[in-house]
Amino acid sequence: MNPQNINRLAMIKYLTLNAAKQTNLAEPLSGFSILSFHDAIELFLNLVCVDKDITIPKNFMEYWTEIDKHISPDKLSHKTTMQKLNRARVSFKHHGIVPSKTDIESFKVMTLSFLNENYAKFFNIEFNDVSLIELIQNDKSRKHLKDA
Repeated sequence: MNPQNINRLAMIKYLTLNAAKQTNLAEPLSGFSILSFHDAIELFLNLVCVDKDITIPKNFMEYWTEIDKHISPDKLSHKTTMQKLNRARVSFKHHGIVPSKTDIESFKVMTLSFLNENYAKFFNIEFNDVSLIELIQNDKSRKHLKDA
């Protein structure tokens, strides 16, 4: 896999793990996690489009249509659950409706499930195998950490 893709996959993993930590904050602060979960998913979908030379759609839910038109048989999964996340994000961000703790936990599970399945499907790497070491800028330090 090219280094730019692995770097972006590591950034997406970092954002997702930070969002998962945010779910443990007291309400209403835990609600901010859904913004980060949504951003992580959107960054992933954007990377798929860039990697597969697919036009990047303007609307979040259009990613499923665009990617599925160009990729077969590897259809993009979790469309229904991502619609739910997208609606909750819009409600929170644009209308101030804070999601419940139960919904927030559900979005964490959905996001991790989506990324686990689709990292392997589109980039042939497991979500858990992507190392945050890739985000270290200094080549020598990154190499030492990998060797360790």
